[in-house]
Amino acid sequence: MKSFLIGFVNKTHGRFVNAVVLGLFIAVFAGGAKTGQAAMTKVVSARGSLDLVFRQASRESGVPLRLLQAIAYVESRWRHAVPEAGTQDGHDHQRAYGVMGLRDDSWFGSSLVEAARLLHQPPEALIQSAQLNIRGAALLLAKLRDTTPSAEGSTTPDSDDLSAWAQAVSRYSGIPTIDEARSYVREIFLTLREGVSAKNGVFIAPAGPEALALGPWDFAENPTDEPQGEFPGSVWDPSPNITPGAIRPSHVIIHTTQGSFAGAVSWLKNPKAQVSSHYVIRSRDGYVKQLVSERDRAWHARCWNRLAIGIEHEGFVNTPDWYTDVLYQSSARLVRYLGGKHALTLDHLHVVGHDFWSKPYFRDSELSALNCNDHSDPGIHWNWDFFLRLVSPPLP
Repeated sequence: MKSFLIGFVNKTHGRFVNAVVLGLFIAVFAGGAKTGQAAMTKVVSARGSLDLVFRQASRESGVPLRLLQAIAYVESRWRHAVPEAGTQDGHDHQRAYGVMGLRDDSWFGSSLVEAARLLHQPPEALIQSAQLNIRGAALLLAKLRDTTPSAEGSTTPDSDDLSAWAQAVSRYSGIPTIDEARSYVREIFLTLREGVSAKNGVFIAPAGPEALALGPWDFAENPTDEPQGEFPGSVWDPSPNITPGAIRPSHVIIHTTQGSFAGAVSWLKNPKAQVSSHYVIRSRDGYVKQLVSERDRAWHARCWNRLAIGIEHEGFVNTPDWYTDVLYQSSARLVRYLGGKHALTLDHLHVVGHDFWSKPYFRDSELSALNCNDHSDPGIHWNWDFFLRLVSPPLP
């Protein structure tokens, strides 16, 4: 682990003033990668300093402090991830950069470039620096606020009224599909309502269930009121990225989304993405969406697709906070259901990660004859012992 000091300049009231020098700790997680395995993203941990950065960015931009913190929590769990050039952690998802999940692609837009322009910095600086990432995102949110009509017809929502920021938050996400954009906004405001325990020096006190009214943006996700998936309790939300039929499942592949739940669902439904998964599970509550019928082949693991059902899990490979107990439990219930329905063997050779190719016991699997993968998800933080015990509990 290598520590270094970063100084940065804060623009306040039109003047540039010197800001504090922050101590950051950079941890590069190699993940036990073997020769030829895709290197993982490095995670910059700014313990004890992010709270100060959020406060300064809020003062500079006029964006409510708690809103900045909530967006960052939903995007990154307050971790600054810096992708290694030319590597792939998840399965072909568009990358979200840094604490604030900035984007630069044809599907989610160019929030990274726009935020960098507002700071008069190159985009790479916002990728590398947690402080610049937060400051740039805050200025971008303020710009989106100023160009978003409010319910009363004013062009500028009250900066202290968190619910008036819903449309700006949706635009910030860059998610082009309406349902997923609404889901993203709802996740931000649920975070504000419920609060978050202290992590990385940041804390969000709960606002309570009635504190934030989102109007048309507020909706209850109730699986009983939505189209049902094949797995009981899942919600059917079909992706066009399938090969009808053409699957004889003998394996389950565990994936990590490398981004937020709403963003991942939107991307997996994008016809141009040429990727999909049978199921996607949310970290916070284990909520499950089904995107591809179990009768059809999803596009999630290259040459393994014809033999495997794919399950995406919200999170990032190098941030263990995403792998919650409720996510493990929801996924294990789904895998047990799949095992019973499709007569699958539920062991470490048949319930495997996208990184299975890198394991020493890969050679004992029938998938070893189809070695076409190079991804590193779900990574070293996925607790396989715990998960497989949930999937196949030992007999009493």
